[in-house]
Amino acid sequence: MDDFTAEQSTATRLRHATAMLSSEGPSSVDLAPYPELIYLDWTDYCNASCFFCPRSFNEYEKQIGGKGEFVPFAKLKKLERVLSSVKYFGISSSIGEPLLHPELQQILQWLYEINPKITIRATTNGTALTAEKAAWFAGHLDWLSVSLNAGNGEAHMRDMFPQLAARGIDAGKRWELHLRHIGEFIAALPAADRPRIRLNMIAYRHNTKDIVDFVRVVERVGCLHATISNIVVHPHIVDWSLYGVRDLYNEAVDKACELGARLGIRVDAPRFYTSIKPVMLDLEKACREPINVAYINRAKFSAPCCQWTEEVIAQDVYSDDEGFDRYWNQDVFRRLRQKRDSQSCRVCNLTRVFDETSFHFSAYLKKQLIASGQLSDKHSKSDYPEQQLVRVCVESRLDLPSIRHTLLRLNVPVEMAEQIESLGVAALPALEQACWDAFKTIDVPAEGNDICLAAPFLGIGWGPPIHDPVNKVSARWIGGAQAASIFVRVQPGLDCMMCLTIAYPTELERRLQVQVCGRPIETWFSRDEAGRAMIGAFVPADLMSTHDGRLWVRVACLDADGAPAAGLLSLARVSLSQETKIVVPLERLLAEKDALLGQQALRVRQLEQLFAEHAASLEQQLVRATKLEQLLAEKDLRASELERLLAEQGVLGSQLEQALAEKGVLRAEKDVLLEQQVPPSVEQPEQQVSECKSQIGGKILQVTDDSQSPKVTAPRRNMMTWLRR
Repeated sequence: MDDFTAEQSTATRLRHATAMLSSEGPSSVDLAPYPELIYLDWTDYCNASCFFCPRSFNEYEKQIGGKGEFVPFAKLKKLERVLSSVKYFGISSSIGEPLLHPELQQILQWLYEINPKITIRATTNGTALTAEKAAWFAGHLDWLSVSLNAGNGEAHMRDMFPQLAARGIDAGKRWELHLRHIGEFIAALPAADRPRIRLNMIAYRHNTKDIVDFVRVVERVGCLHATISNIVVHPHIVDWSLYGVRDLYNEAVDKACELGARLGIRVDAPRFYTSIKPVMLDLEKACREPINVAYINRAKFSAPCCQWTEEVIAQDVYSDDEGFDRYWNQDVFRRLRQKRDSQSCRVCNLTRVFDETSFHFSAYLKKQLIASGQLSDKHSKSDYPEQQLVRVCVESRLDLPSIRHTLLRLNVPVEMAEQIESLGVAALPALEQACWDAFKTIDVPAEGNDICLAAPFLGIGWGPPIHDPVNKVSARWIGGAQAASIFVRVQPGLDCMMCLTIAYPTELERRLQVQVCGRPIETWFSRDEAGRAMIGAFVPADLMSTHDGRLWVRVACLDADGAPAAGLLSLARVSLSQETKIVVPLERLLAEKDALLGQQALRVRQLEQLFAEHAASLEQQLVRATKLEQLLAEKDLRASELERLLAEQGVLGSQLEQALAEKGVLRAEKDVLLEQQVPPSVEQPEQQVSECKSQIGGKILQVTDDSQSPKVTAPRRNMMTWLRR
């Protein structure tokens, strides 16, 4: 369970306890958990008069007899219980400017105190934004959308502030001041909050030409995110709808998105002929509004969502602390949480796509437009007549807006694109040939020498565009047939060098084949300063003259048998250079070649140095190995000597043990002999000596005179020896 869920559970338990204690609260039903997001419409006051707003065309101020009012801070405090637990707080208004609330700073400070983790979502016309107010939102922004709705001062005043034009206010000066304040607000925000700001433009039939300039304005104020949206027209401006200029709008959007990518700006804008309508949409999973989102109107009634077309719901959230609980737990909410099956659910925008007429007209206006011939009869049968064609194109990785742009520019019947619905990519060869035939006959001016493939151009077989503002790259996929064409006109009679820049590395980049007017052209592979792959080719002068400078360039990634190769390949640009202009690219290529050769030579020298160092290291290792072998040999010799000494020591030890044993035997024998020669008792040796002397005393005396006689001397010596012993 995450922190938010835990807080929700705690808040729910507290509400149940409060309900049981309160006699006025809803005590007999289970209260639903609080939503994650609350949208609070707290004002109908606005300083603008936008042409598309009901405030303008319904003369709202005359109806209410004033300029409008704000829900005071004191009333908002009645919502403290729910606001202390929500994750997002949406500051919005259907016909008012919410950031003009006179107590805005106090409200925001109070919100941060009761809910430190809360983040703000707000839509504003931007007139209240200043550098000082950036601190009010710092660290608490989920997103803030500024409705700029224009690419220049005149359009801004015309569409949003016509009352100022009537007073003679200088549109240009006011525009510059407005942009300066927005830029200062963004710059004063913490760096982490700046990407959360986005500028929005409402597009309609008469301002599509301003869409590209709008992206430049977004870049100028330091914003990184631009959004383009449409309007659902009302009877007063029915001819302002984008639906009547779908191809023109698509062209402007493609240019704006390509420019945005180059500037590092994300541009979000829907395109016609690209919407896939879901076959089956599970509203129970897709729609979370009755569970996670609550809309609180400034009046005493509200609705479960912004698409509600049924009876409004009574709302009294400011009367007491239980007001929101009563509103959030009404029967209509409880039913919707169980099943999204109301009439409003069946016509909800979640089930509609940008290409449907109901996304641009009400049902009543649609009938009127069909009756007047402004919409064809096929729209009476289907809200999206091109649905199946678009689905096949998307599944075949083909960009229908690009195909339609080419057919319209070359005056080829746009209905030919409908063949794709039944034939798929097999319809492309006939389309290419029809476009080439038309291209040869019409007076198409020579175009620039640099064609950005993410922007509008003349070509067939291409996939959807790619816009990567992070890396500042725009490109376009080759379509599902892995073959696509470009029709371009250059000056005839001159050699031409063509260069195709590949946007993203892929294994197919070296397999790209190029044909010009049906003739295969030899190509070479190189890289630009950014390291991107480039395919170069020379187009000879005879091909340049054959069709008065008109070229049919066809690129393909095919297998050996001619089948489309597996994988994806995207191209960013096609550049063409002629005459003196070709010298610079050639010199650059030669310089790149020389630089590459220099780099290779340097690399060779580095490798040689590394090899020499490696060889020296190996030699040192060899010497060391030799020394180690010598040491090992000496060690082995010493080990052998030790083994010999140990063996000898073992022999000596055995001999010593044998000698000791023999010595023991000899001692034993000696002891035996001594026992045999010595009288048993030796306790009186002197007495025994005396006895012996007395026994031999006479003999000694008898031989005294003859002591020198050999016969006497020998026995005497023996006796004396014995006596000494």
